[in-house]
Amino acid sequence: MAENTSPLFSILHVIGPHAGETPEEILNRKIEDCTRVGFTFWVLKSHKARPDQVAELCRAATNRQEKAKVIFIAPSSPGAAKDTKGAQPAKEFSLDGESWSPMPKGLGPVTGALGGGVWALRIEKLRIALGEIDLWNYGELLNPQLPIKFNQTAPAFCAAPSDTSKHCKRMKSRFRPIIAEGDILLPSCALIR
Repeated sequence: MAENTSPLFSILHVIGPHAGETPEEILNRKIEDCTRVGFTFWVLKSHKARPDQVAELCRAATNRQEKAKVIFIAPSSPGAAKDTKGAQPAKEFSLDGESWSPMPKGLGPVTGALGGGVWALRIEKLRIALGEIDLWNYGELLNPQLPIKFNQTAPAFCAAPSDTSKHCKRMKSRFRPIIAEGDILLPSCALIR
């Protein structure tokens, strides 16, 4: 049995290629952002990790004097995470949805399909992390008895500690390699355009 090396308050995110870049290339570029600028943006399109859910996750972590994390994990099998195509670079961001600022100088491109209310997670101290996670130790943040179940519309989940090992809909591939880990910077989310 693998040891669960992840913190309690985490966004679990399956990482795959994006706009022709490998996960390793993307992570190295984002790690450089954290070194140069102090943080990076990560576009996150998942109905299981919306800004309100991320805010709740961060509140729960803060209440326990912990730092909320984002844990990037491998897909269930090679090729399971499809290459996303949106490569339009964001030019501005907003922390409140009202005032907009240009993207910070020195920040690498933040890309994606940027139409209609796209938001990005703010990450600091992003690092390559080797280890393994047991997905049966987590449930959905807002409904912890439900197991994490990744798919194309939910590549990321706000997760809560929960024993879902006996749930009939648990993930079949329970042990996943951890690729990288980052601390979520508060405020946790920004709109981008």
